[in-house]
Amino acid sequence: MKKTLAIILVLILALSCVVLAGCGGGGSNESTTPPEDSQYIGTWQATKTQIGDEIEDIGDTLGEKPFIITLNADGTASVDYEEGAADGTWKETKDGFKIEGGDTDLKFKYEDGVAKIGMLGFNIIFEKQD
Repeated sequence: MKKTLAIILVLILALSCVVLAGCGGGGSNESTTPPEDSQYIGTWQATKTQIGDEIEDIGDTLGEKPFIITLNADGTASVDYEEGAADGTWKETKDGFKIEGGDTDLKFKYEDGVAKIGMLGFNIIFEKQD
């Protein structure tokens, strides 16, 4: 069951990244440039998955190649994943950050020093690398 949920989430994230790449991230009139001292600027790597209260290493559920997200000070973002890469823009939210592109927003919640993205009770946990 965990593998099935992991595969579904990976497909959803991959589809979102394709949309981000296709749209170039420019759909909003709001400023997408984050504060220069934002705690989110840097590289984030997927390290764990979470289903309910159970947390596992990402390699155990999604394979060896992790998702890597880079949030730049100029408001641009890149998402690197097993199937390729995509670019977009990002900005802070009240409880984390989101990466935007066309009709798709990837919303990450920041808590306890990690960023999480999830749906249907399944989360991918990202840790800041720099």
